[in-house]
Amino acid sequence: RQLTTVFQANPFLQSRKDYGILEHRLLRLAIADVRPHLKNSFYFDHDFKTFHLSTKELLEFFKDGAGGDSHSIYEKLINICRTMGKKTVEIKLKKGVKVMPVFEYVEFTADDGLYIKFNKAMMPYLIELEGGNYTRTMLGLSFSLSSVYSLTLLELMLQYQGKAKNKIIVDDESTFEDEKKMDYFALNQMIDKNIWNEIINNYPNKDKICLKNKIPLCFLYSRLAYEGYISYNSNEYNNHR
Repeated sequence: RQLTTVFQANPFLQSRKDYGILEHRLLRLAIADVRPHLKNSFYFDHDFKTFHLSTKELLEFFKDGAGGDSHSIYEKLINICRTMGKKTVEIKLKKGVKVMPVFEYVEFTADDGLYIKFNKAMMPYLIELEGGNYTRTMLGLSFSLSSVYSLTLLELMLQYQGKAKNKIIVDDESTFEDEKKMDYFALNQMIDKNIWNEIINNYPNKDKICLKNKIPLCFLYSRLAYEGYISYNSNEYNNHR
């Protein structure tokens, strides 16, 4: 499944999704199973079907991503069901906000495996994409990076820079040697030299400068931490990840 394409509407991509790395991988696996309605497409889903991973597939998945024996993996899956089942997405509106559950249900049993079904309200963000306001990446990104942070940085950088529009990342490993280089590339692409100098020279107004230039604040605080202006352990950094 590594070469499968993952389509997400940009408002969903921009929203805050507090997922651990295993939850994020399962989320992207479930999204990759959706056939979106794109411009000029003939075959697409009219509703969400239930995504399923067998117990055997889950055991292999966790051996690659988390390790542990069958019993500990089952316990992790039960906990993941509990946390993923409570996930909501917050979509910014022109004069307000829309909050809704991401999933209709998430279910796991040792005999049958894992079942995930998206909430019907997620259709405009995962199926009804014919308007073109979406970003697409390869599913393999989820498994080649070791943190949600690096994956989110890359997705947002591609969206905002227009590099993901009508393009697919085929081989991320050939582009970036490691996660740190990816962070550095994304952060510098998002905040150019002139804007960065303006931020440092007018530090108290750094948030306003980024908002004026349509730069997500997660990039600002990541760059500040990367450059040593704040600590990676600080509340400033952790509140904007």
